[in-house]
Amino acid sequence: MTIDAAAQILARRYEQAPRGNKVTQLYLFGIQYAEHIGNFSMAELAVRAGLSKSMGAELNKAVNLAEFVRMK
Repeated sequence: MTIDAAAQILARRYEQAPRGNKVTQLYLFGIQYAEHIGNFSMAELAVRAGLSKSMGAELNKAVNLAEFVRMK
């Protein structure tokens, strides 16, 4: 997966999330795609998805959580 493809998925999920659940969707994206995005710059991924650079820190947290959680 390229960083641009990941950014498109993240942007779509973030934009379509109900109010109050946008950051939740960001975390779920990071957990679900951790194996595919782990080598990307999370700040760059966030920016390419149209989010603030600081959201890269939240993506990084989600990727790190992926080792400890499973999707239902």
